[in-house]
Amino acid sequence: MEKLFAKDFGIARNDYELMEIQKNNSDYDHAYVTASCASNRRETKKWLENLWRQYQTYAEPKFLKKIRRHSFHAHSWEMYIGVVLLDNAFNLVPNSGAGPDINFKLNKEKIAWIEATVTTPGEQQDAAGFPGSGAIYNSLDPRVSRITQSLTKKYNKFLEKYKNKITKENEPFIVAINGTYTETLMGGRAIEAAVFARGNDVLRRLPTGKFRGGFYELREEIPVNKKGKIINLPTNYFCTKDYEDISAIIYCEDHIINCPKPRDDIGSNLYIAINSNAKNRVDGLFSFGTEIIMDENRRIIRKVNKK
Repeated sequence: MEKLFAKDFGIARNDYELMEIQKNNSDYDHAYVTASCASNRRETKKWLENLWRQYQTYAEPKFLKKIRRHSFHAHSWEMYIGVVLLDNAFNLVPNSGAGPDINFKLNKEKIAWIEATVTTPGEQQDAAGFPGSGAIYNSLDPRVSRITQSLTKKYNKFLEKYKNKITKENEPFIVAINGTYTETLMGGRAIEAAVFARGNDVLRRLPTGKFRGGFYELREEIPVNKKGKIINLPTNYFCTKDYEDISAIIYCEDHIINCPKPRDDIGSNLYIAINSNAKNRVDGLFSFGTEIIMDENRRIIRKVNKK
């Protein structure tokens, strides 16, 4: 088996040494070099190498080239999702390179498909860095817009390349989104705002005169400033049947290289938003993370899955 970290870059004991090693190995992804040689990442490096030992049988043929040279973060995220599934006894199928990133058997005839992606701020500077203080949606909206744009991009790819060509009509399609570069500090709230049109929490007065919580404002679109022009982006993806081809979204804001986890805790940092309007529903399929679903009364229900 070829190791994930095959090249010896040496050891970087400080930022200056790290930058020099990155400069001298510019044909490698900088994050890959960092994970390989930074002295304070030795345990993480071992953990990632162990993930690769578990996942390598199922990875696409060009996986190693891509994770080393082009997109370390995106492919380490994909690898993490794959190992979470393996550790929870899912039956993964080796990726030939033609379809979505990850696929696993539901039964002898049916497969579920996962396409993984990472959000970036793009040209939206207000989506970069840590969220500021103040009104919750002032900092949340631009980051939520990046989630919705990533979702739409992967959905369009599904329609153009995969639907009825590689995937079958009765097979679930899931998008796994990592938002570490557009961090909201409210992972569950962010994905709820992006697909369930969740706004601020509200109280309702009951006939008895008492107040009852557990409700929220509907925000079915959000205003985003794009190059000086305000546009409204939809955030009700899972509120209608318009996106019934998407069965769920797996969402996380942890950067994978910063969250080594023991086997009994792997996957606990994932939020799984379930599309109750999907034609191929996956309610109750997963045994890890926090499952989020909207019921017929538009109430958001969370369930923490435990092994």
